[in-house]
Amino acid sequence: RFLTSKSAEACRVMMANPGTHVGVSILVNRKKNGVLFVNECLVLCLRLPFVNRSYCVGFQRDISKEVPLHALLSAATSDSAYSALIDSLGAALDARRRTLLGVGGVNVVRCLHEKAMDVFSQDIWQSVCSDML
Repeated sequence: RFLTSKSAEACRVMMANPGTHVGVSILVNRKKNGVLFVNECLVLCLRLPFVNRSYCVGFQRDISKEVPLHALLSAATSDSAYSALIDSLGAALDARRRTLLGVGGVNVVRCLHEKAMDVFSQDIWQSVCSDML
């Protein structure tokens, strides 16, 4: 429950101001073979400016080598321990957040907008075609 509430909190933060915050949560996840692992989840909410439509994109990676499962489970006992765990990821996590927000010349947001428009365009085209049939 604690980790679920932390994940929901991260989502609330990033959805409050689309394109300005990256929600971060550290979760326990399960691989297809049943093995548990520690998962870093970064979520970015964006709004397509020309169609005024919001969408969310999530990025996840296995960080079990940086954060052992027992360390995450121990940190899940209190807010301060969980916050300290997130803080321990430090500069590397901040760099991933900045990259997603397009800081430093890499415009990930523009690329995501283009991909989202491709998906939305296909949805609109399929809707038009089905209405015509």
